[in-house]
Amino acid sequence: MWAEENTRASIFEAMQRKETFAVSGPHIQVRFFGGWSYTADMLAGADWAKTGYEKGVPMGGDLPPTQAKAPTFLVWAVKDPTSGNLDRIQVVKGWTKSGQSFEKVFDVVWAGDRKPDKWTGVVPPIGSTVDLEKATYTNTIGSVELKTVWTDPEFDPSLHAFYYARVLEIPTPRWTTIQAAKLGIAPTDVVAATLQERAWSSPIGYTPSAEAAKAAKRSATGAGAKPLTSDEPGYVTQRFPAGQGHFQVRYVGRDKTLPSLTSEAAESTYLDETRTYDIANGKIVTDLAGTPIEIAVYKVGDKYVAARSNEFGYANYAMVPAEPVLSPLGAAPSEPAKPVARKGAAGRLLRDPLLHFLLAGVAVFAAYAWLHPESVARDASHRIELTQDDLRQIAVGWLAQGRPAPTPDEMRSLVESRVREELLYREALVLGLDQGDTIVKRRLAQKMEFLFEDLSALREPTNAQLEVWFAEHAARFALPARATFRLLYFSPDRRGDQARGDAMHALEQLARAPGEAPAAAAVGVPFMFQDYYGDRSFGDVAKSFGPGFAESLFQLAPGAWHGPIESGYGWHLVFVDSLAPSRTPAFEEVAADVRSEWVAAQREEIRERALADLKARYEIVLPKDLAVASPVASDGAQAMAAP
Repeated sequence: MWAEENTRASIFEAMQRKETFAVSGPHIQVRFFGGWSYTADMLAGADWAKTGYEKGVPMGGDLPPTQAKAPTFLVWAVKDPTSGNLDRIQVVKGWTKSGQSFEKVFDVVWAGDRKPDKWTGVVPPIGSTVDLEKATYTNTIGSVELKTVWTDPEFDPSLHAFYYARVLEIPTPRWTTIQAAKLGIAPTDVVAATLQERAWSSPIGYTPSAEAAKAAKRSATGAGAKPLTSDEPGYVTQRFPAGQGHFQVRYVGRDKTLPSLTSEAAESTYLDETRTYDIANGKIVTDLAGTPIEIAVYKVGDKYVAARSNEFGYANYAMVPAEPVLSPLGAAPSEPAKPVARKGAAGRLLRDPLLHFLLAGVAVFAAYAWLHPESVARDASHRIELTQDDLRQIAVGWLAQGRPAPTPDEMRSLVESRVREELLYREALVLGLDQGDTIVKRRLAQKMEFLFEDLSALREPTNAQLEVWFAEHAARFALPARATFRLLYFSPDRRGDQARGDAMHALEQLARAPGEAPAAAAVGVPFMFQDYYGDRSFGDVAKSFGPGFAESLFQLAPGAWHGPIESGYGWHLVFVDSLAPSRTPAFEEVAADVRSEWVAAQREEIRERALADLKARYEIVLPKDLAVASPVASDGAQAMAAP
């Protein structure tokens, strides 16, 4: 998240305004602003982020009322210094129309000189530097930093919409590829060998004004139309029994924007794929993109229209007669299949997999009861009782989610859920489903550890005890070395392969110049973060620039320019103002930390004693040879068991 300062109040304010972003792994940084008057020249200034706040809203906000023909967005991203360069920034737009939800991805800024496709606007892949055998990559492609101002070219002021930024890294080895390289085996072919790590911002929303919403073009609805029933033409096909059949979503044109739940319609059309459906309660029951839906069919004049259950009553589909598939080789259209004999409801019921599952469950339970009659007898009471304390606990759990007090109907539903959970829990125990379950075993072991950590046995330590313990463990509290420095930046995005050479030439000019000399400001380019870093530890520097840069920095002598030093962002000249070595603090400086560490050590000691007592009550039998067989054969080939 983006907060003004590293304080609890500032962080919570950033969370409340939703100025946040997420990453898939690497610490890519991204900022996203929306407004009506951003221009490209705003990014040239060092305080462009301030301009973003003044003329618009940050990610997580809502666009102010319409002030121009289309909104503009200011987007910026910088790579993780320990990971891959950036491939591109995309803006993902979503909107609703006539009950349907849509999404579209726009490539807005990218590394290199690639050109977008003339018809789709999609930028070609950046390529890959991944060595699959070694599971390595190089940052010879991509950019350190990307930023731009983008205007929505398809803005409709009458539609609700949202926008968020998505940042993609260049391809890097997937973790499965890295593990395969370490084991000396081929990468798995179950998943892709490479991936593109990413970051994405919280969205910026747009709400149309009342006047703009009235101008929206809407689809027809089923209101006033005659709903069809399952015994009318169109519901019964020649190929399938009554109430069953296939249907197909037709798609025209690759630039057609598809509803988010029918994203595979293009592929289905090209491959002539169809989906099965059933008739239930006068509606077509099927699925689209794995989402179960119901479709109601209406007759409007001499046409048939259909309304999807999750599109709020809008009839967005036209029902057309089935057409024969033409042979690409010029043969005659395929003949329809012969009618299939209809079978009664009893036949369909006997073929129902759910019935088979229930019968198998009854058989398993009956067999268990016959083999273990004592268990059945022991649980014959079958009594589940909830007390007033249980009801209060249920209500507190509901309130803890930030909800208002549950209504009587909500409370009945919560109680029914608790009873259902208890029923299934007890029956699972009867069937022994807890046996051999790793998750159950791990959870119970965790609860035992919580019991071991009961701090009632601990007494408050005296200062004398803590001082003695501190003297024995002083290395734990050593304060790291700290550096104060300033830097000049030479960007590979702007200078390419000449960045290091330019830095060396600049060092010659600054050999005797102090850190704040005017000559220092005249070389390099503004760094995307800051030029001065005061009192930073090794960990702070490694997090900001990478461990290699931090190791080089803490070996420099103060009072002079040094370099070039490479970080994950490029090349730098560094002037070290001061360098404080690591030291052991006095007890008074870290007394609170010493007490916390002492308590943790005592807790661990109590746990280990309790575990030792438990071990003494058990006989533990282990194999004589505890070495684990290697999954890799001696010649590097993957080991395989004989059949």
